[in-house]
Amino acid sequence: MKSLAWMTWRVVLAVLLMVVTVRSGHLALYNWWAASGPPTPNPEHYQRLGNVFFGVASVSLAGALTLIVDAIRDWRKQRSTKLRSAQT
Repeated sequence: MKSLAWMTWRVVLAVLLMVVTVRSGHLALYNWWAASGPPTPNPEHYQRLGNVFFGVASVSLAGALTLIVDAIRDWRKQRSTKLRSAQT
């Protein structure tokens, strides 16, 4: 069974990863808009930056979702063992 401190840090890390996801997604959208919107000297540079920020957002979203699912599974496992021990 994992300690409460680890579970707390896991939730904090998941929240930080969600913040990184939102911020990187915003930067990706801005760079894609800059590549196709106003006239710029190097639109391919903005397109490439948008793709990089989208990759960062995707990886951080996957990490946050993994941490959240793992926390829910551990919570259910702890709850079921407490219920089993209370029944006996």
